[in-house]
Amino acid sequence: MRRATASWTAWWSSTSRPPRSPGLARRITELSEQAGHEILSMHPAADWTPASLTEGLERSERALARGVRVRALHAQSSFAQPVPRGFVDRWTRQGREVRAAPVVPTRMLIYDRHTAGVQADPADLDSGALVIRGGGMVRSLASLYDNCWMAASEPKDVPGSSDAGALTEQQRAVLRLLAVGAKDSALARTLGVSTRTVTRVAGEVSTLLGATSRFQAGVRATRLGWLD
Repeated sequence: MRRATASWTAWWSSTSRPPRSPGLARRITELSEQAGHEILSMHPAADWTPASLTEGLERSERALARGVRVRALHAQSSFAQPVPRGFVDRWTRQGREVRAAPVVPTRMLIYDRHTAGVQADPADLDSGALVIRGGGMVRSLASLYDNCWMAASEPKDVPGSSDAGALTEQQRAVLRLLAVGAKDSALARTLGVSTRTVTRVAGEVSTLLGATSRFQAGVRATRLGWLD
Protein backbone atom coordinates (compact mmCIF):
# COMPACT_ATOMS: atom_id res chain seq x y z
CA MET A 1 0.00 0.00 0.00
CA ARG A 2 1.38 3.42 -0.88
CA ARG A 3 0.25 7.01 -0.75
CA ALA A 4 0.04 8.87 -4.03
CA THR A 5 2.18 12.02 -4.13
CA ALA A 6 -0.42 14.15 -5.90
CA SER A 7 -4.01 14.93 -5.04
CA TRP A 8 -6.90 12.55 -5.49
CA THR A 9 -8.27 15.06 -7.96
CA ALA A 10 -5.29 14.29 -10.16
CA TRP A 11 -5.44 10.55 -9.61
CA TRP A 12 -9.14 10.39 -10.45
CA SER A 13 -9.52 12.94 -13.21
CA SER A 14 -13.30 12.81 -13.60
CA THR A 15 -13.96 15.66 -11.21
CA SER A 16 -14.49 19.19 -12.40
CA ARG A 17 -10.99 20.36 -11.60
CA PRO A 18 -8.14 19.71 -14.07
CA PRO A 19 -5.58 17.02 -13.22
CA ARG A 20 -2.58 18.40 -11.40
CA SER A 21 -0.36 15.47 -12.32
CA PRO A 22 -0.49 14.18 -15.91
CA GLY A 23 1.48 11.14 -14.74
CA LEU A 24 -1.20 10.09 -12.29
CA ALA A 25 -3.93 10.87 -14.79
CA ARG A 26 -2.18 8.57 -17.25
CA ARG A 27 -1.88 5.92 -14.56
CA ILE A 28 -5.62 5.71 -14.01
CA THR A 29 -6.07 5.31 -17.75
CA GLU A 30 -3.47 2.54 -17.76
CA LEU A 31 -5.23 0.71 -14.93
CA SER A 32 -8.52 0.99 -16.79
CA GLU A 33 -6.92 -0.34 -19.97
CA GLN A 34 -5.37 -3.25 -18.07
CA ALA A 35 -8.60 -4.31 -16.36
CA GLY A 36 -9.69 -7.72 -17.56
CA HIS A 37 -13.13 -8.31 -16.11
CA GLU A 38 -14.39 -5.58 -13.74
CA ILE A 39 -14.07 -1.90 -12.83
CA LEU A 40 -15.89 -0.57 -9.76
CA SER A 41 -16.10 3.13 -8.94
CA MET A 42 -17.61 5.11 -6.09
CA HIS A 43 -18.26 8.85 -6.39
CA PRO A 44 -19.36 11.30 -3.67
CA ALA A 45 -21.09 14.50 -4.76
CA ALA A 46 -18.93 16.78 -6.91
CA ASP A 47 -19.23 19.70 -9.31
CA TRP A 48 -19.29 17.65 -12.49
CA THR A 49 -18.61 19.14 -15.92
CA PRO A 50 -19.53 17.74 -19.36
CA ALA A 51 -15.83 17.52 -20.24
CA SER A 52 -14.91 15.41 -17.21
CA LEU A 53 -17.89 13.09 -17.62
CA THR A 54 -17.19 12.69 -21.33
CA GLU A 55 -13.63 11.63 -20.52
CA GLY A 56 -14.93 8.97 -18.15
CA LEU A 57 -17.50 7.90 -20.73
CA GLU A 58 -14.79 7.30 -23.31
CA ARG A 59 -12.66 5.34 -20.87
CA SER A 60 -15.62 3.15 -19.92
CA GLU A 61 -16.50 2.60 -23.56
CA ARG A 62 -13.08 1.13 -24.26
CA ALA A 63 -13.35 -1.16 -21.22
CA LEU A 64 -16.86 -2.31 -22.11
CA ALA A 65 -15.75 -3.07 -25.65
CA ARG A 66 -13.28 -5.57 -24.16
CA GLY A 67 -16.08 -7.25 -22.18
CA VAL A 68 -15.20 -5.61 -18.86
CA ARG A 69 -18.10 -5.06 -16.48
CA VAL A 70 -18.21 -1.41 -15.38
CA ARG A 71 -20.20 -0.32 -12.34
CA ALA A 72 -20.47 3.22 -10.95
CA LEU A 73 -22.03 4.21 -7.63
CA HIS A 74 -22.87 7.91 -7.25
CA ALA A 75 -24.23 10.05 -4.44
CA GLN A 76 -27.91 10.51 -5.22
CA SER A 77 -27.54 14.28 -4.75
CA SER A 78 -25.39 14.30 -7.89
CA PHE A 79 -28.43 13.39 -9.96
CA ALA A 80 -30.13 16.58 -8.84
CA GLN A 81 -27.53 18.36 -10.99
CA PRO A 82 -28.43 18.74 -14.68
CA VAL A 83 -25.01 17.67 -15.98
CA PRO A 84 -24.68 14.20 -14.40
CA ARG A 85 -28.40 13.51 -14.71
CA GLY A 86 -28.11 14.28 -18.42
CA PHE A 87 -25.41 11.61 -18.75
CA VAL A 88 -27.44 8.78 -17.20
CA ASP A 89 -29.05 7.70 -20.48
CA ARG A 90 -25.67 7.78 -22.23
CA TRP A 91 -24.12 5.64 -19.50
CA THR A 92 -26.86 3.05 -19.54
CA ARG A 93 -27.02 2.88 -23.35
CA GLN A 94 -23.29 2.35 -23.31
CA GLY A 95 -23.66 -0.60 -20.95
CA ARG A 96 -22.28 0.93 -17.79
CA GLU A 97 -24.26 -0.06 -14.69
CA VAL A 98 -25.14 2.97 -12.55
CA ARG A 99 -26.73 3.27 -9.13
CA ALA A 100 -27.18 6.01 -6.54
CA ALA A 101 -27.00 5.99 -2.74
CA PRO A 102 -28.05 8.63 -0.21
CA VAL A 103 -24.49 8.68 1.15
CA VAL A 104 -21.27 7.76 -0.66
CA PRO A 105 -18.48 8.03 1.93
CA THR A 106 -15.39 8.39 -0.25
CA ARG A 107 -13.96 8.17 -3.73
CA MET A 108 -12.80 4.71 -4.64
CA LEU A 109 -11.79 2.75 -7.72
CA ILE A 110 -11.27 -1.01 -7.82
CA TYR A 111 -9.82 -2.90 -10.77
CA ASP A 112 -10.38 -6.66 -11.05
CA ARG A 113 -10.61 -6.84 -7.23
CA HIS A 114 -6.82 -6.64 -7.25
CA THR A 115 -5.91 -2.94 -7.28
CA ALA A 116 -7.76 -0.15 -5.49
CA GLY A 117 -7.41 3.59 -5.18
CA VAL A 118 -9.05 5.19 -2.15
CA GLN A 119 -9.19 8.86 -1.20
CA ALA A 120 -6.89 9.25 1.81
CA ASP A 121 -9.16 11.70 3.63
CA PRO A 122 -12.86 11.66 2.66
CA ALA A 123 -13.18 15.26 3.84
CA ASP A 124 -10.31 16.61 1.76
CA LEU A 125 -9.90 16.09 -1.99
CA ASP A 126 -6.33 17.38 -1.81
CA SER A 127 -5.19 14.93 0.86
CA GLY A 128 -3.90 12.34 -1.59
CA ALA A 129 -4.89 8.79 -2.39
CA LEU A 130 -3.98 5.36 -1.10
CA VAL A 131 -3.14 2.86 -3.82
CA ILE A 132 -3.56 -0.71 -2.62
CA ARG A 133 -2.56 -3.82 -4.53
CA GLY A 134 -3.61 -7.42 -4.01
CA GLY A 135 -4.42 -9.28 -0.83
CA GLY A 136 -7.34 -9.30 1.52
CA MET A 137 -7.56 -5.52 1.84
CA VAL A 138 -8.71 -5.02 -1.75
CA ARG A 139 -11.12 -7.95 -1.49
CA SER A 140 -12.57 -6.37 1.67
CA LEU A 141 -13.03 -3.04 -0.13
CA ALA A 142 -14.73 -4.84 -3.02
CA SER A 143 -17.06 -6.58 -0.56
CA LEU A 144 -17.91 -3.21 1.00
CA TYR A 145 -18.63 -1.87 -2.46
CA ASP A 146 -20.91 -4.82 -3.22
CA ASN A 147 -22.92 -4.17 -0.06
CA CYS A 148 -23.30 -0.48 -0.91
CA TRP A 149 -24.33 -1.44 -4.44
CA MET A 150 -27.03 -3.83 -3.25
CA ALA A 151 -28.61 -1.11 -1.08
CA ALA A 152 -28.44 1.59 -3.77
CA SER A 153 -31.19 2.75 -6.13
CA GLU A 154 -31.51 2.76 -9.89
CA PRO A 155 -31.13 6.29 -11.32
CA LYS A 156 -34.78 6.28 -12.44
CA ASP A 157 -35.79 5.90 -8.79
CA VAL A 158 -33.87 9.00 -7.75
CA PRO A 159 -36.01 12.15 -7.82
CA GLY A 160 -34.86 15.38 -9.39
CA SER A 161 -34.74 17.01 -5.96
CA SER A 162 -31.45 16.30 -4.23
CA ASP A 163 -32.87 15.46 -0.82
CA ALA A 164 -35.88 15.67 1.43
CA GLY A 165 -35.26 19.33 2.22
CA ALA A 166 -37.85 20.44 -0.33
CA LEU A 167 -40.65 18.56 1.47
CA THR A 168 -43.15 20.32 3.70
CA GLU A 169 -44.02 18.74 7.04
CA GLN A 170 -47.42 17.85 5.62
CA GLN A 171 -45.85 16.12 2.61
CA ARG A 172 -43.48 14.22 4.88
CA ALA A 173 -46.36 13.06 7.08
CA VAL A 174 -48.33 11.90 4.05
CA LEU A 175 -45.33 10.00 2.71
CA ARG A 176 -44.86 8.17 6.02
CA LEU A 177 -48.46 7.00 5.94
CA LEU A 178 -48.31 6.11 2.24
CA ALA A 179 -45.28 3.92 2.97
CA VAL A 180 -47.44 1.71 5.21
CA GLY A 181 -50.33 1.61 2.75
CA ALA A 182 -52.75 3.90 4.58
CA LYS A 183 -55.97 4.83 2.77
CA ASP A 184 -57.07 8.40 2.05
CA SER A 185 -59.73 8.33 4.78
CA ALA A 186 -57.19 7.18 7.37
CA LEU A 187 -54.69 9.79 6.16
CA ALA A 188 -57.30 12.53 6.45
CA ARG A 189 -58.32 11.52 9.98
CA THR A 190 -54.74 11.22 11.17
CA LEU A 191 -53.68 14.57 9.74
CA GLY A 192 -56.91 16.40 10.46
CA VAL A 193 -57.43 17.48 6.85
CA SER A 194 -59.93 16.74 4.11
CA THR A 195 -59.60 13.82 1.73
CA ARG A 196 -59.29 16.38 -1.06
CA THR A 197 -56.16 17.77 0.60
CA VAL A 198 -54.78 14.25 0.98
CA THR A 199 -55.33 13.60 -2.73
CA ARG A 200 -53.56 16.82 -3.67
CA VAL A 201 -50.55 16.27 -1.40
CA ALA A 202 -50.21 12.62 -2.42
CA GLY A 203 -50.14 13.74 -6.05
CA GLU A 204 -47.44 16.31 -5.29
CA VAL A 205 -45.10 13.87 -3.60
CA SER A 206 -45.72 11.17 -6.20
CA THR A 207 -44.72 13.62 -8.94
CA LEU A 208 -41.65 14.70 -6.99
CA LEU A 209 -40.53 11.09 -6.63
CA GLY A 210 -41.45 10.04 -10.15
CA ALA A 211 -43.72 7.35 -8.70
CA THR A 212 -46.61 5.78 -10.58
CA SER A 213 -48.58 4.98 -7.43
CA ARG A 214 -48.90 6.36 -3.93
CA PHE A 215 -47.53 3.23 -2.32
CA GLN A 216 -44.53 3.35 -4.65
CA ALA A 217 -43.96 6.97 -3.59
CA GLY A 218 -43.81 5.91 0.05
CA VAL A 219 -41.48 3.02 -0.68
CA ARG A 220 -39.14 5.20 -2.75
CA ALA A 221 -39.05 7.89 -0.08
CA THR A 222 -38.14 5.29 2.52
CA ARG A 223 -35.43 3.75 0.35
CA LEU A 224 -33.91 7.16 -0.35
CA GLY A 225 -33.75 7.94 3.36
CA TRP A 226 -36.23 10.82 3.15
CA LEU A 227 -38.24 9.60 6.12
CA ASP A 228 -35.37 8.86 8.52
